[in-house]
Amino acid sequence: MMLTTLSPISCRTGSKTLSTAVLASALALIAGQSHAQSSSGARTPQAPTYEVTVPQVDATETEPLETETPTAKVPKAKPLFSDERETSFELTEGYRGSDDGDDGDAQDGDTQDGDSAAGSSGRSGGGLTRPPTAITSRDPITFVDINETASALALGPEGRVFALDTSGALFIWSNRRRDFRAFGDGQFARVVAGPDDTLWGINTLGRVFFFNGSRWFQVPRATASDIAVNRNGDVVITRQGERVERFNPDTNQFEVERGFRGVQVALLSDGTPFVISDNNRVQRCEDQVCQNVGRSAQAIAIGPDDSIFIVSTDNRLFRSLDEGQTFEFIRTLGRDIDRVSVGPFGAPWVVTVDNEVLSSRFFDRDESRDDRTRLSAGGDTVGSGATAVVTSTQQSTGIVFSRTLRFDNFQSSNNRFVNIEGLVIGHDDLVYIQGRTAGFAQGFDVFDERRRQFVPLGFDPFPQDVRRFDVEADGTFWGVSDGATATVYRSRNRGQRVESFSLPVGGGVFVNGMAVDASGTVYVVANRTLYVKEASRRSFRQFSNEELNLVAIGLAGNLWVTRFNGNEVLRFDGRRFVAPARRQQLASALGVGLDGTVFASSVGSNFNLVRFNATNRSFDRVTNVTAAAFVDVDSRGRPWIVEGTQIRRARD
Repeated sequence: MMLTTLSPISCRTGSKTLSTAVLASALALIAGQSHAQSSSGARTPQAPTYEVTVPQVDATETEPLETETPTAKVPKAKPLFSDERETSFELTEGYRGSDDGDDGDAQDGDTQDGDSAAGSSGRSGGGLTRPPTAITSRDPITFVDINETASALALGPEGRVFALDTSGALFIWSNRRRDFRAFGDGQFARVVAGPDDTLWGINTLGRVFFFNGSRWFQVPRATASDIAVNRNGDVVITRQGERVERFNPDTNQFEVERGFRGVQVALLSDGTPFVISDNNRVQRCEDQVCQNVGRSAQAIAIGPDDSIFIVSTDNRLFRSLDEGQTFEFIRTLGRDIDRVSVGPFGAPWVVTVDNEVLSSRFFDRDESRDDRTRLSAGGDTVGSGATAVVTSTQQSTGIVFSRTLRFDNFQSSNNRFVNIEGLVIGHDDLVYIQGRTAGFAQGFDVFDERRRQFVPLGFDPFPQDVRRFDVEADGTFWGVSDGATATVYRSRNRGQRVESFSLPVGGGVFVNGMAVDASGTVYVVANRTLYVKEASRRSFRQFSNEELNLVAIGLAGNLWVTRFNGNEVLRFDGRRFVAPARRQQLASALGVGLDGTVFASSVGSNFNLVRFNATNRSFDRVTNVTAAAFVDVDSRGRPWIVEGTQIRRARD
């Protein structure tokens, strides 16, 4: 996460129609791009051992396949998503494919009659045949806790299971190892799994990326707030302002779906979108009109069998087997649910509000290529060009926003600090405060969740007092001192190993802000200038000519600052700092969450806590909070603030 006069956000690691033949002939695979396993966050505990049993398919019981299959015409390939630094790959007009290939085995007890399959209603499901994995199981849905954590899930139509941790790192589930394994070193706010080993993702800058089974490529000129893909490879995104767009493989671009509006989106196999509006209404979109289905939700997912799952606004799971006409309640071990994704046979996996992962089924599949793919998954997932805010209204945070928030109040250990000088939520998801005792000695406390109080850190991370600090996922402390000169410290092993770095700034230094992102890149604002040191470099360089005050950072370069003159809140769009809202917002403190949630302490005619509303491009006021000295946002989207010597945490 990040911090400025504020602080950072926190993170903890927890996660056919595109026929293989067509894709193989159309994609220019890039060789020799291997990457180390992702290192963001601590590993989640391994799940207990249990058996994955998949009965053998009885070919006589599956839905009969059509005997005649038209020959698919593969048109001339077109270049797509080229990267100036890498070889471009190509995607043909047949991206969505012409067969609905058999990608799995139907299981005993699964629905075999086409009329009984969810979402059949006379359509072919977007392909020529319905693959066995697209038939809804008759078995009751029973969840198990797999003893893993994640912030989001993405299940593929053939049974791949992906997870994002709170830092945006991507993981793939291994049935053999019974845990999630790091998948490349990209960072995302959204990921969805398509057919034929493909993935689509959105980073926290709102840029869209495509994974072709080998590496990631940025989709040119595409930004999005949410994304969905069905079993046939149809892709739809929502953009800021609720605009819905569909990927056109003939032009290799996203094109506006007229009359459709939504914040979140999911797709039936025939390409029909279901959306969640900005007021949480679930709607079906057809013929340039979106109509309510009579339900409210904060998250939605559609499986390859066209079963629709929604998470209600009170965190309960519901399923529809008739394309949204009726919904049934699904039990989830008594847990409150935040996210859902659906895999083969209509079997869902969910994430609870506490980031616990629950599974209703384990999908038998060939995992022999997984390690090679995940370790060599290359490509730049930061990208360049335009940016957008990934919507956090419904499903990126466990906290339900309102204009009045309730808070729990805490003090420093034994109320020892007479002045609090900093609040940081580290990438280890721990909450730290920095303060002064009555004897003017600087100290650090950390919040003990079990005891629900701050306790002394237990060691001095820095050799001298620092103005600002931040913490990486492995517990590495970064701090910066000011005065006659400025020194940046990296402190490891509980302060036993300290390195120092200098800033390219003259004497008489005043430090305004500091932030560290999940990759180890460090930002410091000193004497109104923003400096940066990438993890691979030994020195700081000037980042911008703007005169700035505060700095805060979310995931994958989601950089926010305030101007020195006027304290206007700005966001880096990949080229320059721009105003994110329609109306100017001033702030004296700023915090950014890894899910994109932004809170600030406003200044001007009204001193209030405010939260950025990506949908409306505005800042919403929290009316029962006066000006806060420091602000940061935890992994559940809850703001922590400092008022005087009191530390306050918003309740769920």
